[in-house]
Amino acid sequence: MAKKLKPGRELERLVAAIESCLVDDQNATVESPAYLRDKLSGGQREFDVLISYKSPLREITTAIECRDYRRAVDVSKIEAFRSKCNDCGVDKGVMAAARFGFTKQAKQKAQHYGIDCLTVNEAIDENWRYRYSVTSLNRQVVERSMYVEFEGRFQEPISVWEELPTGQRTEISKRDSRWSLERFGEIHQSGELKSQDADGVTRYEVHAKMTPTECIKIIDASGTSFTPTSVVLRFVYIETITELPSVVQTYVDTASSQSVLATVATHKSEYSGLVKQIVLVENQDGTVKTKVRTLDD
Repeated sequence: MAKKLKPGRELERLVAAIESCLVDDQNATVESPAYLRDKLSGGQREFDVLISYKSPLREITTAIECRDYRRAVDVSKIEAFRSKCNDCGVDKGVMAAARFGFTKQAKQKAQHYGIDCLTVNEAIDENWRYRYSVTSLNRQVVERSMYVEFEGRFQEPISVWEELPTGQRTEISKRDSRWSLERFGEIHQSGELKSQDADGVTRYEVHAKMTPTECIKIIDASGTSFTPTSVVLRFVYIETITELPSVVQTYVDTASSQSVLATVATHKSEYSGLVKQIVLVENQDGTVKTKVRTLDD
């Protein structure tokens, strides 16, 4: 079960993920949360998101304050944030608000102080949903088998085990063993792939020979242990492609004619149940930079 986040923390994590995608500089780091020393009190002050650019001469910091209120951010929050930035030596301040944005007076005061006002809102325009639709490719294994090769005489029956460095052993020759399934991705990329039509469904078969490590053991009926020379895994699976319902949000600069800095598509996997977000940043040349995050990460 995922731990419950404090109010507003999810917005902070989302903004940090977006900024990580927007930052295109190997000398820049994005932290959330981050702490800076208050020059007046000497104590540590917390910032929701901190972007640090390290140049040969100095370090430039941009602090982002995230606010997820049931009302628009007012002037008092802008003034408090400006004071906090000044006391901690922050070079640039940015405030990100969800849902209700900023009051007119707050935006005027922020512009006077040089603080950028950004909003994270659900995209109502259907064009956004069409442009950034999310499709899911799912592979369902319907058959699997394992064949081991080794030298020596043995007494039937035999079983195959994985021996951990701690000495603990787990039988991987059982039907419900996850050992082979956990290696499906590796086999799928490197093994021989074939397809065939059956009952109107396309089935794929993949098999590959793996060279096992010393941790794979074969144990016969007498308790004698063997190390296999190879393990052959075989899978038969089917693929399905579905379009997932998504909530699309936009990350907008309110001072730049509602310029969209990034788009976020949130969806839930039908199979794993995990909720994922895809951050999309469209570059000037038309290419799109993406960053995928799981809400439980």
